[in-house]
Amino acid sequence: MKHSALLHILLGCSLSAATLTSCLQELDPTRYVTKEQMEASPTSLAGQNNAMAASMMNYGGSYSMAGYPAMMLWRDALCDQLPIYSDTYDYFNVPTRYMGDGGLYSDYWWQYYNTIHQANLLIGLIDSATSDPTSRRYLGNGLGYRAWAYLEAAQMWEFRRCGVATLDNYAEENHLWGLTVPIVTEKTTIDATRHNPRAPFHTMMRFINDDLCRAAEALQGYERSSVNEMSPVVIDALQARFWMLLASRFEQDETLLATQLSHEGDNDGYRPLAITTAADCYRRAAEAAQRAIDASGQPMTRDEWYNASTAFNTVHPSWIFGIMMNADDNKGEDWKNFVSFMSPDATFGVANATYEAMRLCDANLYSLIPTSDWRRDTWISPDDAGNSEAASRYPTILSGSDFALLPALTGLKFHPKAGAADSYKEGAAIDLPIIRVEEMYYILAEALAMTDGIAAGAAVLDNFTNTFRYTDGSFECPTDYIEHFLTALLQQKRIEFWGEGVVF
Repeated sequence: MKHSALLHILLGCSLSAATLTSCLQELDPTRYVTKEQMEASPTSLAGQNNAMAASMMNYGGSYSMAGYPAMMLWRDALCDQLPIYSDTYDYFNVPTRYMGDGGLYSDYWWQYYNTIHQANLLIGLIDSATSDPTSRRYLGNGLGYRAWAYLEAAQMWEFRRCGVATLDNYAEENHLWGLTVPIVTEKTTIDATRHNPRAPFHTMMRFINDDLCRAAEALQGYERSSVNEMSPVVIDALQARFWMLLASRFEQDETLLATQLSHEGDNDGYRPLAITTAADCYRRAAEAAQRAIDASGQPMTRDEWYNASTAFNTVHPSWIFGIMMNADDNKGEDWKNFVSFMSPDATFGVANATYEAMRLCDANLYSLIPTSDWRRDTWISPDDAGNSEAASRYPTILSGSDFALLPALTGLKFHPKAGAADSYKEGAAIDLPIIRVEEMYYILAEALAMTDGIAAGAAVLDNFTNTFRYTDGSFECPTDYIEHFLTALLQQKRIEFWGEGVVF
């Protein structure tokens, strides 16, 4: 069912270039500001730079909550990460149940292209050759955000072979293979967007790489003040994701690699990737991941993970890139926010015992988590469900009697800000991670396994898990076959990033 849902998103949003570019044909004057209006304002550069972070929250989607946090939940729902106890208040059932709602697809589309639009406005205000440090920082911020948005959007809309004959045949007949999304930059005119076809994979990847390289150059030496700004470590993390994507795709499809290499010299202004093999991409992924690890804080400890007042709602040193919300970001009714859907602690939400829309851990995944892995208590054990005296073992501010109302496998990872369980203005104004340093360890492990041998990758995964996640050092990654290694790696990522939208 989940595979069908994902394919439908890809099909529903990819039927034709005209379908995908039609929503770019008109500007909504109540939602966007024009470049001319920006240039007329003396504070436009700083204001537009701030708008980059605001773009992650300021689109009011049609499905119950605003901004990128909604995308995080939808993507985990598509990957069997968020089963629900009762579906009466399941406002994220669209991607997993009903296949015909175009509103969902437009929400994804508007979220990414709103961020891209804000980035283009900022980039268009700055001379790329400027030596002014502040302007260079703003330029790097815009380029980094744009690269991030395209890296995610391109993967979501690219039409790939799926093994379903009707869909594969349709794609073959309509020449859809490898098409991603239209590229819109600061130089793209409104007229041009009306005739702007979806970019092929090989062009999109060089475009994203070019933005990341330019961002790295502009941000060199910059020390940011908040986690929602681009900085050298964020660009390293995005490059790690980027090169891992390319490496795994080229490893699976030599034809795709050959096509990419044949377009290295295209005269479109985007620098070449300067690689020749999938192994080259794996090596670059490992190098970028290692740089991000070296420049970041330590992974979360058990005590930090289980702090019911601050865990996953307040910026932590392990966060490389994230969202910082304020009270005004959660507009509308009190239940239309991330905390409402993910925290049983919040009385203003639907993920509590009153509305029974608690998000659970997949039962099969939970059964694979040993008691030596302290993350296991992120979810209520079947042995503790209904037991009020067990509440003290778990990260929750609920009383024992309220805890006893929650079913087995209820997730207790996310909490209202500072324990403000009764006020959505305060409790829902949380920070959320988009990239944590923990992800870089997993990328490093996979990249080394594919270049230096399975044992090299397993050593990284063993060391990380036994140092930061297991209490007895008992984790041992299999090294016999690469498939077994990758299964173990993905299992760890599913445990680590439950509810964060990363596994997609």
